[in-house]
Amino acid sequence: MHSLMCRDRKGVDRIRDACGDRRPAPHEANLFDMSAKYADVISELEAVTYLTEGFARHAHAAAR
Repeated sequence: MHSLMCRDRKGVDRIRDACGDRRPAPHEANLFDMSAKYADVISELEAVTYLTEGFARHAHAAAR
């Protein structure tokens, strides 16, 4: 499983589309458990947006 580390409510975001299981039901159950206890389960679009905005802020600050 791949994860995206960032500072958020639980400290770790899990990208829903970047992990899987052999069967859909255990996969959904695992995502539910992670969301309830350990991580924020986010979409690929949310992860890309977060990274893009973060890099843009960093580049803007470095250009000053």
